[in-house]
Amino acid sequence: NVDNTLVGFDFKYRNSDIGPENGELDWFTWAHFTATPDRDDQSFAYGWEGEYNSRTWQAYHFAEFIGLDYNPALGFVRQTDIFQGTIRATRKYYPEGFDVIRSTFDLFSRYETGGDYLERFRPQANVIAILPSGDFARLVIGYDYEELREAFEPIDGLIAEPGKYDGPSCRYLL
Repeated sequence: NVDNTLVGFDFKYRNSDIGPENGELDWFTWAHFTATPDRDDQSFAYGWEGEYNSRTWQAYHFAEFIGLDYNPALGFVRQTDIFQGTIRATRKYYPEGFDVIRSTFDLFSRYETGGDYLERFRPQANVIAILPSGDFARLVIGYDYEELREAFEPIDGLIAEPGKYDGPSCRYLL
């Protein structure tokens, strides 16, 4: 069968004794290649995801690329011709009177696609304070940047014009 042949590999690593706090490291990486007649420009996809967790630190990294002609016979591919990635760090504090206070920083978050001509960059700072009662307060401060490189028509009669769309954002939750 030559239609939508898929070849690839997946690799997962886990270690629960990393660093001075005996943190846990999870790492997953994968790469797949497809063979579909008349579709061979970018017939591959790859990605990785890693997370480190300890009592006081958490770090997360994710990246994924799906080629324009990636076309597996099994599974569901929502969209092709994309790159997305995130780098996030969290510091946890345990002051008296609180269960935990977490400060999370999205150092890098990007979504780029050739199909919709959208580029997105969203750094954020996120602070959550949790009381022993379970009540919490959350503050999110961020900056959203999106650039639409070419006009497109998501639905009939509605045209999204090219340009840069950006601005600060802030949310409070109690």
